[in-house]
Amino acid sequence: MIMKRNMLLVFVLITTISCFGQTPSSKQVSLEGKENNNQAFQSLNHQEKINFIIHQKMEKGWRLEKLGDFITHPDDLEYINNIQKTAKNYPFTVFGDFDYDGTEDVALKVTRNGESKLAIYNSKKDELFWWNENVVRAVISKTSSGEIYSFDRKKKIKPKGIVIKVEFLEVSAYFIYWDGKNFKQFWY
Repeated sequence: MIMKRNMLLVFVLITTISCFGQTPSSKQVSLEGKENNNQAFQSLNHQEKINFIIHQKMEKGWRLEKLGDFITHPDDLEYINNIQKTAKNYPFTVFGDFDYDGTEDVALKVTRNGESKLAIYNSKKDELFWWNENVVRAVISKTSSGEIYSFDRKKKIKPKGIVIKVEFLEVSAYFIYWDGKNFKQFWY
């Protein structure tokens, strides 16, 4: 009886691990042949948007970063798990209108061959923007537009649109915002 129960637990554990080891969903989404790609993209659910960007807009081998890739400290994992209770996509995916063009954009922390990058996808322009700053061991979240002050309160910005926060847990953070022409960086 104990052996059967242990075998069942091992089966459940193996099944769970194999599911978590994959990209969140293996379903690939294609917008080819759609009359309005932006409209079709906007109609996708969040998971389908993530899969579309990774499988259709990035070179082979990139995947969504996951806990344990670069963030492994128990205190950081506990902090993240507490936030995930209310913010499902935290800490590697952000949805919002980052460039104030009226459509939902997507920011993703992705990894390939030990490299960590931040990619921002604009569906209206069908462009993938790669952020060139180091984001290893960072998490991303969003904040609404309004005044954002530097840590010493000597500088401030008033961005339009949703702002991406890049946070190196318990170390530092900066914001990525749209200035009307380009994405810019503002240290917190």
